[in-house]
This record gives sequence, structure tokens and C-alpha cells, in this order.
Amino acid sequence: MARGNPKKNLKTRTLVEAGRTAESEALHQILLRKSSMKLISTSSDIWMGTQLLFIDIMASLELLLKQMRGRRITERERKKLKQTLAGIASLIPVTTVMLLPVSVVGHAAILAAINKYMPSLIPSPYSSERLDVVKQLKRSKKMEVQTMSNQQDASSAISKING
Repeated sequence: MARGNPKKNLKTRTLVEAGRTAESEALHQILLRKSSMKLISTSSDIWMGTQLLFIDIMASLELLLKQMRGRRITERERKKLKQTLAGIASLIPVTTVMLLPVSVVGHAAILAAINKYMPSLIPSPYSSERLDVVKQLKRSKKMEVQTMSNQQDASSAISKING
């Protein structure tokens, strides 16, 4: 039986293990980066939804004050008022579920199930449709500002040339 050098075998195993560790570390970094981006995106969506809810509440308070002053509100205003009250009412159980001591994966699974099987339970300010509209408006506004900035730069360059 030929036995190899035990020090050489030890060194080989260490290099293989080191390779696995480096590969594992790279995978962990990728997973961490993806998770961080998802957390940032979700946090942004929650913040936007909260802002929308606050706007809805303020508009509903104005409608309630209008109605208390004896003025009639339109059917559209009444529908908006009901929608806001339903959003506030559905926010309570969703918030309660989110406060349960469950892992992040558990919360994601719960929210996915709620969104799939009971989408009306998600308050409308947090719905993907409304959030997408807000995101589109922000992109449009950003493009408009960039266009105006480019026009101003062009006009100042022309005036310098002509000046």
C-alpha cells in the first residue's frame, strides 16, 4: 500500500475547503445584496403607501367636514370616503399580522397569501396599482425636470455663443 504524504493531503483538503468557503462567501454576498435591495424596495413601497393613506385620510376629513356643514357630497366623493374607511379598517388586521413574532420569510409568505387569496384585505394605498401610478408620476416628473435642465443648459450655451 502506498500512502501519500499526510501533509500534502492536509494541504489539498484545506485548499478545497478554502475554495468552498470563498464560493460560499460569494453566494452569501449575492444573497445579502438581493435581500438588501428587496428590503429597500419594500420599505419604499410601504412609505409611499403610508403617504397615500395620509393623503386619503386628509381628503376624507375634508369630505366629512363638507358633509357636516350641510353640503351634499357627490356619489364619487361618497365612494372615495367609503374606500378610505375600508382602507383604514383593513389596515388594522394586516398590521396586527405583521406584528406577530414571525420570521421575515413568514411575513413575506403571509403577505403573499393575503395578496393572492384576499387582495381586498390590502389597503388600497398599498396596492401595487396605486404604487405603480405614483412611481410612474415620479419618473415623469424626474424626466420633465431633466428636460427643463437640458433646455436651460442649451439656452445658456447659445447665449454665451451669441453674447
